[in-house]
Amino acid sequence: MLLASVLLCPASHSHTPNGCCLQRITCTKPGKCTISLSQADRKMRNIRDNVPIRFVVIRQRRGAKTRVWEEVPDDVVADSTKAHFASPLPQREVAHTNVKLDPSYSYVVVPHTLERGKECNFTLRIFSPLDLNIDEVATPHSDRLTGAWLRESAGGPVRIDGRANPSWCLNPQYWITRAGPPSKRKVELKLVLHRTDRKVGRDDKSDGTKNKVGMVLTRVQPPPPDNPRRRKPGQARTNALGEALPSKASSLKRPLGTGPLGATDGTALSATGGAEEAKDRELPRRKLEVLPSDVCLSSDFSNPAVATLRCVIPGEWLNDGLLVHPSLKLIGREGDFTLTAYSSHRIMLRELAMGSTRTVAGVWTDKTAMGSHLHPDWKRNPAFQIRPLDRVASSTARITLSRPEERWRGPCKQDSVGCMLGFYIVTCDRERDSKFNDGRNPSMETNFVPMHTGTSPLRGLYCMQAACSV
Repeated sequence: MLLASVLLCPASHSHTPNGCCLQRITCTKPGKCTISLSQADRKMRNIRDNVPIRFVVIRQRRGAKTRVWEEVPDDVVADSTKAHFASPLPQREVAHTNVKLDPSYSYVVVPHTLERGKECNFTLRIFSPLDLNIDEVATPHSDRLTGAWLRESAGGPVRIDGRANPSWCLNPQYWITRAGPPSKRKVELKLVLHRTDRKVGRDDKSDGTKNKVGMVLTRVQPPPPDNPRRRKPGQARTNALGEALPSKASSLKRPLGTGPLGATDGTALSATGGAEEAKDRELPRRKLEVLPSDVCLSSDFSNPAVATLRCVIPGEWLNDGLLVHPSLKLIGREGDFTLTAYSSHRIMLRELAMGSTRTVAGVWTDKTAMGSHLHPDWKRNPAFQIRPLDRVASSTARITLSRPEERWRGPCKQDSVGCMLGFYIVTCDRERDSKFNDGRNPSMETNFVPMHTGTSPLRGLYCMQAACSV
């Protein structure tokens, strides 16, 4: 039996079969087979040497339709590099004989190159006296983006020495959402983070601490219900504060052929329409911290160049989306990276760019924790200057001040009033020494509660001061 296709390298050096062309073998009787993988003649391709190639045979349960996402050593049945006549030099053809087949399982053949970024045509041959069924595994959906850790956006891992890292929110954040119709089926997701700059392995600390890459996957929390209480007929929809909500257009009023109900081809949404709908969706807000109640999955920082993460999630989670937070182990280190997402369903990867959003991490110390304006030294609290970059008459800003819940849970139980949190917004001079408003007439003042969100018009220069009520 002869099969031919195009051989693509895996997405990382770990030889994970993410973007490879896979073949699934099933049989009805136990037996053996011989598998041969050969590449096109190097002279026909005008190259000097052959490309190092390899294939592995991975066992799956019979009837499995999912893709093989990782190479688990216990599931490997055959490896071309471990054959009796294998050569350490790049060969045009590699083979493995006496591959045992059991009808209780299905077997996936994963051909790939040993070097990332190499492409070439290949021919895969399978010889056996048995009647084999060979099917090509569906190609996964994928999306890829490039990014960088800059000095102000390299916040480090989510936890340092077992405690929450307040600078973690500075890292780049990416939103994964569906690019097609909603589905309740489980979604297989594989994330690959690859560092691409030249500083890989050369920006470690002087004390010997290695700088490695990793990432965290969190879920975007769905919005609460608009109004869980039953409304009377004809009553307007309101939120929890009693504010009127915009009414939703009825899908029954759509003309034929313009929506899912009017589709005439039997499909819910076209591929283009689903992608356009995902692009038009409003981006979620950047995540500032990971709470104990949040869904969080983290990779291990074990490699300076590559980090992978694999999970199976409910399809409903892609309606609101997931957030990916790539990071380096050392805070403040710069570098470039490529983030690739593979999925069994159509997805879209979008960056939550800083744009008009800025995140700053701060700390209260013995010299800067001076309480509210009721204390004489309150102006020694941490202060941050806010200046619009665009010259506009007025603009609206949303300021969020948060603190790690894990560190403050104990002190808040002991003194809930003294640990209340708030901030002030006052006008200031351009020099911003000690000449800004003395706080007697602040432009804005929030109530002192555990978490605050305030909105204030910006005209010129402002100074924000964060304070505890103690």
